[in-house]
Amino acid sequence: MDRQAQFRAREELIFQAAERLLLESGELGMTLDALALDLDLAKGTLYKHFQSKDELYLNLIIRHEQVLLKMLETRADFSAHLAAYMLHHLHHSQRTV
Repeated sequence: MDRQAQFRAREELIFQAAERLLLESGELGMTLDALALDLDLAKGTLYKHFQSKDELYLNLIIRHEQVLLKMLETRADFSAHLAAYMLHHLHHSQRTV
């Protein structure tokens, strides 16, 4: 695996752990220190991927919005779009609050 692939794979692990910590502990419990500890990484490694906790949050939001956009792009009409959007939010309410 080349360096870029390793970087992307580590970033994916960071996203997964950050989301899990947010859901379990809330915003105050999800610190970069807690995230680094959870992933067994140096805190500086997190800063190679994100400049701040706010940037990490923003990227998490963007990722979820991209998933929703892909879901909506595959639907044929507006009522199907709306139903898919609402179902996603109902099935993943903790993530979308």
